[in-house]
Amino acid sequence: MVSEGEESPFNNIKEGDYLNEQDILFVIIKGVVPLIIAVMTIAKPIMTLNRTMEKLIIKVDVLTDENRTQDERISKHGVQIDDGILKLENHEHRINSVEKDIEKLKGE
Repeated sequence: MVSEGEESPFNNIKEGDYLNEQDILFVIIKGVVPLIIAVMTIAKPIMTLNRTMEKLIIKVDVLTDENRTQDERISKHGVQIDDGILKLENHEHRINSVEKDIEKLKGE
């Protein structure tokens, strides 16, 4: 837009006239440059968002791998605990049997 006091180069153009270089430059500066600035204003946050999403995807992949490793370790520990409980139960059964045998021997 032309502010007050400025003369527009389009004021003197009549039908059938051609634009000279100065008029074309004016159109480019006043029309195309703001359009490019608007596109860049929109594109920059989108590109930043895209980079941030890529970083988050990488972090989620790393966390997934770590979680999988922890699950495997927990499963192995669970098996070891179950085996230990069975051994403990068998050991307690043997101790009870021995204690009963000792009581029988004391009673005789």
